[in-house]
Amino acid sequence: MKNRVNRIKAILVVLTLIASASLCVSCGGGRGFHDLDGKFEIAKDGDDTIYRLKWDNHTLAVLNTAKADFATVLLALRQGQQAVKFVEKESGEKLPDIVMIETIDAKSTIFKGGAKLHGDKIKLILQDGYFYPTIFAHEFAHALPASKINSYGFFSEGQANYFQSKYTEFYISGITNSFDSVMLDIFYNIFNDDDKYREKMTSLYWDSEYRIFLVQLTIKNKSILPIGTVIEKFSLNYIHTLQSWEVKTAEWWTLHEYVAYSYSFCHYLIEKYGLTTFLSMMKKEPPLPWADDYLDVLMKEFYHKPILTLETEFTNYIVHYDYKNQYLKDPAIRNELEGFYLKITEMIAHPEASTNISKK
Repeated sequence: MKNRVNRIKAILVVLTLIASASLCVSCGGGRGFHDLDGKFEIAKDGDDTIYRLKWDNHTLAVLNTAKADFATVLLALRQGQQAVKFVEKESGEKLPDIVMIETIDAKSTIFKGGAKLHGDKIKLILQDGYFYPTIFAHEFAHALPASKINSYGFFSEGQANYFQSKYTEFYISGITNSFDSVMLDIFYNIFNDDDKYREKMTSLYWDSEYRIFLVQLTIKNKSILPIGTVIEKFSLNYIHTLQSWEVKTAEWWTLHEYVAYSYSFCHYLIEKYGLTTFLSMMKKEPPLPWADDYLDVLMKEFYHKPILTLETEFTNYIVHYDYKNQYLKDPAIRNELEGFYLKITEMIAHPEASTNISKK
């Protein structure tokens, strides 16, 4: 695997040289590094170098704390710009004018995610110098207008994963050159050297439908709580798990199930009732103090149904979901994945088999 990654890095160095030449000439047009649209600047702020991309009242700036190479900085600007354009076009909303992207080495933080948004700054977590190509769509979706109660937690994470999945479909289906293929190959070589698994993860619709499949398995095996309870417990579990030095296998698995439910329920609401209705719900601020049944009130106002009715509809939608992904459409592969799922749940059922995942 190491030799494969080194070969891909060598290709990226060549692309970086091409990128540098392209930026000196112009920005815009085509696909690849040279499709940065707008004005590219390099400035000094004390000992720090700031890389900026400006276009249409937007500014993305990279503070390279992790000392990533120039190729990674350009890639962050490229992916950030494309994600901004995508999220604004899909949502019809305006994102913040100025966003700082700070690169962070994964070894220097206890945070276990790919990136996180704080105000107008995205902390981009680099694993061995690389990041997940579509993570910016997720973080910029967190920057969409939302009420205090919906600015974090179940619906916020579900909305962010929805936009990321849609952007991933747009991104993968739009790959027409070696650059984007190399990007994906680099990322998945870093995290997994299993060619068959990597093929699944980079296939169209996998990013969205594997979560739906996980929810389908939890429903089939009756191993998940009602939606209302999941929503209530989501935020505490999510924050605790992502910011823990040591996380038990059971906690990680619960997190994955909760995130899968968050995405899948929001996906269902958006696909059935429309994105406009969902975004309007996200902006709704219930009167203070928040009532115990605020969730039911929210659902009735925007979907004209109580949460229990929506949960019944959602369950039926998941159980009868018609997969589009080429792998998840195959019953044999679904059976194989279900076997893996049952193995993990069996391990978690016996605490002695649950190991700690420590950050080294």
